[in-house]
Amino acid sequence: MLKILSHSQLSDLKNKRNLDKDGFPSVWLGIDLMMFGDLVAMLTIMGEANLRQVASYYKCSGEELVSWMKCLNFIRNICAHNSNLIDLKVTTKPKIRREWGEYLYYIESTNENQTIRKPSNKLSVIIIIVVELVNQINSKYKWQNIQSSICNLCKNEERAFLLGFSSLDSARKITSLVKNNR
Repeated sequence: MLKILSHSQLSDLKNKRNLDKDGFPSVWLGIDLMMFGDLVAMLTIMGEANLRQVASYYKCSGEELVSWMKCLNFIRNICAHNSNLIDLKVTTKPKIRREWGEYLYYIESTNENQTIRKPSNKLSVIIIIVVELVNQINSKYKWQNIQSSICNLCKNEERAFLLGFSSLDSARKITSLVKNNR
């Protein structure tokens, strides 16, 4: 935090009333100074009871919240460096809820005579996570522009599969499907 403070140009830091006796900012000012990755790191090291309390606000488990936030931080970094999200393969694997299965494309592989089904690690899972979290923050959020962009990307079934959706219909309705499946 001291390193962040030393590089900050935030005018509120110059007001001594916003700092404690050790020179640290108030909690709200401190949060204002942090980057998204810093917040994810905070969640990662947070005690279980506190994490559970934060996660309950989003109606998820602490494990889900941390995995989702790590995944979103990965995506945020991809976007910040102007990389392509369309061909993205998510390397930071988020926890996937069972009820999301009907919207996700599954990849099957055989291992020792057993068929293993895993959801693809594409953009669709990121969209579902964002819809889940935003709906907890603002259930009246208007998804039309985002849904329209998804529809433009998914002109046919094959493109929907490439983005990780189970079907073209799933891609075209994803924001309302997830919202109504609570």
